[in-house]
Amino acid sequence: MSWRDSLRQYGAGKLMTRLAKRALRAVGIDFESYYLLYRDLTDDIPQLPLAKNLRAAELRHEDFLHSRFFELYSAAKRDLYARRFSDPAWRAFGVYMDSELVYVTWIARDVIRIEHFGWERRLKRREGLLVDSFTLPEARRLGIHSAMNGFRIRRLREAGVERAYVVYLAANTPAARTQRGHGFRRGWKLRFFRIGSWRKLWKKPVFFDKAHK
Repeated sequence: MSWRDSLRQYGAGKLMTRLAKRALRAVGIDFESYYLLYRDLTDDIPQLPLAKNLRAAELRHEDFLHSRFFELYSAAKRDLYARRFSDPAWRAFGVYMDSELVYVTWIARDVIRIEHFGWERRLKRREGLLVDSFTLPEARRLGIHSAMNGFRIRRLREAGVERAYVVYLAANTPAARTQRGHGFRRGWKLRFFRIGSWRKLWKKPVFFDKAHK
């Protein structure tokens, strides 16, 4: 992520805080906050349209292999995607700008996992997760992620899912705005703290009303 994108995502104050956290992690001190929010799929699902030169499609492994994402991602990320494409609990979707894949995102039916501090929760049979979205720089600020949020929620509901979850960093203001705008307003705030080998996790229920941005 570029400095400009990081500044837009977190703002100047939060970006400085993130840089300070990164420095502290190098000496064994780590603390972070995430929101784990959910919405029921019986409610209305906002569906924003994509621009005329954009189209959404479900992806196969071959689509990823022949995209710029394959070149950009690390070997570990490529291996992760290969496993996901062969796992029926995962489905990938993308957005093409003309003929080029510029956005990749996923839905999952097996587990919610926060890699940063090794926390996970198994999903129930009628639950699903929106996860792992990335947009190429030239396609950002076109409303793709907001449109694909509604797209993915609808795919989950078509598959029989009754409750969907999202996870994002508490400092990520654009993610908060997008997800709360799509009805993800109930859940928990997870706070993690580590000094050396000592670890502690706090989980607090939260609710954001429609006026809260």
